[in-house]
Amino acid sequence: MAAEVLSFQQEESKTAYYATFVSDGNPVTIQIKNKGGYVTAFAGIDDLEPVPLYPNASQYNGASNTIFRIVGIANGINVTIKSATEVLEAKMIKEE
Repeated sequence: MAAEVLSFQQEESKTAYYATFVSDGNPVTIQIKNKGGYVTAFAGIDDLEPVPLYPNASQYNGASNTIFRIVGIANGINVTIKSATEVLEAKMIKEE
């Protein structure tokens, strides 16, 4: 399986960095290297407020390198990854 680069952008008037993709229904594993701080995954159906899936992946140690897996998200659901600090590198592997 080839890793895909996740591109994070800082939204205007927000301090966090965000990457978004649409689920294909399969599990994904994501690794993020940031400047330390919280990483949270959200999912939501079009026009509804996204809800946290994996709250604060690095909440216990402020790690600058975290890895987590997202499973059980149906095909077509929007997934957003939020990083509290600048992302230096991020990749995602989709399982099939």
